[in-house]
Amino acid sequence: MRKDMGNDRLQDRRRIRLRSFSAALVWALVLGPAGAGSAFDWFPTDQEMQKFHRSWNPLTHGPLLISPADLQAQGRWLFWSFAYGELTSRRFDNSLAATGTGAPFHQDVIAPGAVIFYGLTDHVSLGVSAALTAWDSDRLSGSRTAGRVNATGLDDIGLIVKTRHLVQNPDGWQPSVGTYGRISLPASRWTGAHEIPGGFVPITPRPITRAGSLSFTEGPIIRKNLEPFRLSGMVMYTYNAPGSEGGKTSYPGDILDARVGLEYVVQDKQGFGFIVDWVLQNGLPYRLDGHAVTTDIKTFTLLGTAVAVEYKFTPEWVASMGILFTLAGRNNVDAVYPGFSMKYFWGRE
Repeated sequence: MRKDMGNDRLQDRRRIRLRSFSAALVWALVLGPAGAGSAFDWFPTDQEMQKFHRSWNPLTHGPLLISPADLQAQGRWLFWSFAYGELTSRRFDNSLAATGTGAPFHQDVIAPGAVIFYGLTDHVSLGVSAALTAWDSDRLSGSRTAGRVNATGLDDIGLIVKTRHLVQNPDGWQPSVGTYGRISLPASRWTGAHEIPGGFVPITPRPITRAGSLSFTEGPIIRKNLEPFRLSGMVMYTYNAPGSEGGKTSYPGDILDARVGLEYVVQDKQGFGFIVDWVLQNGLPYRLDGHAVTTDIKTFTLLGTAVAVEYKFTPEWVASMGILFTLAGRNNVDAVYPGFSMKYFWGRE
């Protein structure tokens, strides 16, 4: 009897944590950007924006894998299209290593996609992301059959809210600071898309989430211009809702995804420059709702760096291409990730 009462109390605490976290996410993603300004001065002033617009800020593509903290103006659209690949040679074992220490594992993936952003205000932007994933892969060790498998399907859909709370001060060290919120809808599961073996998908501008899961992502984004350099960063925390594996409810761990990008603008007018990105992704052994992680792989790590070149083709069209190299990992794939990205702006200036 006491054991049953203890389990009930534990379940109640988990429900309270989950409801509290869900309420906080709803506020941050929906109510926060719209209503915070009425009670608090959470947005830059007109004077701060004018000072920023007079400073050095050439139009360039920017980092391959980071969504910028400085947003497009109210009424302006951004179409961000991309195609990222993954070429895998080995898998990392359950220990952090600089090279794949497990058996050879070959997996080839291409993931074309796009994100559309609209400037709701000068400091709040709404977006929708979607992508396709096509892959050809070895089967995981332990599979009943050998050989390779392949499939093509719709990836998960993202609903995004970006908010800028501070704009950078050209005369000081203050960067632009904002928040990035994303709800991932399990479109791949809804459409019956086959999950890639291991769940390893190319690293793209979208925060990493568990494929086929309803997930909630939130975190800060920053940006700072230091002519001729531009520094960008984002730290994303993702909570994955419970899913289903083999007819049983599964509880995947949360994910921490941190990225830093350094851009060197060689020619302002041409938007020509070079970019270096660093990526650190961690699958965590716990969940915000307090439930134990039940998936086979409870934690993973991936550390990588990307190099890219950027160019401005027209005043509305910028592009970049590069490649990300894996530096170290654990319970992940040892791969390289080539990518191409293009941004097109239109609408009110």
